[in-house]
Amino acid sequence: MNHYAQVSATGVTLWGPGALPHFINDKDGNPIDLHKMTDAAKEQLGIYKVREIGKADYDERFQTQERQYGVEDGWPVYRYSYPFRDGARAMMARAVDELAGIERDKFLTLTPGQDEEYKAAAEEAAKALREMELGSVPRADDYPFLSADIGITINPGTGLPVASIEEAAAVVQGVRDVAFAEMAVIRRRRKEGKRDVLAAGGDAEALAVLQALDMTVAEIFMVSDPTPQPLADAAKFNPNLKPLPEGVE
Repeated sequence: MNHYAQVSATGVTLWGPGALPHFINDKDGNPIDLHKMTDAAKEQLGIYKVREIGKADYDERFQTQERQYGVEDGWPVYRYSYPFRDGARAMMARAVDELAGIERDKFLTLTPGQDEEYKAAAEEAAKALREMELGSVPRADDYPFLSADIGITINPGTGLPVASIEEAAAVVQGVRDVAFAEMAVIRRRRKEGKRDVLAAGGDAEALAVLQALDMTVAEIFMVSDPTPQPLADAAKFNPNLKPLPEGVE
C-alpha cells in the first residue's frame, strides 16, 4: 500500500506518513475527497506519495529491514537499509550445511529401515563380486537382497531388468560407487563453501558467497556402464561427474 504525507513549503511534515485519508478539509473547512484526485492535484495541496529509496529483496534469515522517514528536497521519502543480524555469519555457515543436506536428500532415502536395506544389498553385492573374482558362481539362495532385484531392477547399461545375481551385484555396486563419489563432491563443496563464507571480508560479501554456492551434482542413476569400478574411478559411470582432486577430505 502506498503511503502519503503532507509537507509544507518549508519541508515540515504536517501529517503522515501513512495511508491516504479519504477526506481533508480545505482552508474554509470544506471536505476534499482525496481519493478522487490525481497525484498531481494532491501535490498542489502539498500531499505527496512517499518515495521509497533503497528498497530491495533481502534474506530474512540473516538480515532485518529498517526504514527511516525523512523529507528530502521537499519530498517525503522512506530510506531502507538491511543490517545483518547478530551472528549472521555463523547462521550463513549453517545454511551451507543445509544446502548440502537438500542435495543429499535427492538420492538418499529417509524412509525408516530402507537405508539398512540398501546397506544389506551393497554388502551382498560386494560379497558376490568377491566370490566371482575367485571363480565361483553366486547362488541365489545365498543372496536374498540381490535376488529381489532379478527381473525387476533395471540395468542402466542395457535398459533391461537384471537377469542374474552377477548382474544385480554389478549394478548395485556401480550405483553405490557413484553415490559415494557424488557425496564426496557435496562434501568438498560444503567445506569450501563454509570456509569461504567464514573468510569473507564482511557479512554482505559472505551472503554473496552463499547465494552463489551451487551444490548440484549429477543424478546417481545416470549410469552408463554396469561394470563395477573402484570408488576412485566412479566418475566413469557418469560423464557429468568430475573426478575428485587428490587430498580431498
